Amino acid sequence: MRLRALAARESLSESWFLKHLVELVLQAADAAGAASTSRADRQAGRTSRLMIRLRADDQLLLRERAAARGMAPVTYVSVLPRAHLRALAPLPKEELLALKRTV
Repeated sequence: MRLRALAARESLSESWFLKHLVELVLQAADAAGAASTSRADRQAGRTSRLMIRLRADDQLLLRERAAARGMAPVTYVSVLPRAHLRALAPLPKEELLALKRTV
């Protein structure tokens, strides 16, 4: 009822008026989404996500290596780039075992 009255007041068809309203809402949502995305990027820190694709054979190797280290595959993958980017040497096996025993 109200939609029909508003469209008539503007001398527009109901369908065109509704289409125009939807476009305005979508534009506002895009603007709000862009603002929240840039804010989220600044606040990402540890919680940022990176999606990668692995071939099936690489995924199998990943699972095997992670299991050999007693880690979940996702945790293992997250450790690799950090160690590489920051030039962190992984703990030798003996030190890691000693650390696990103390913890």
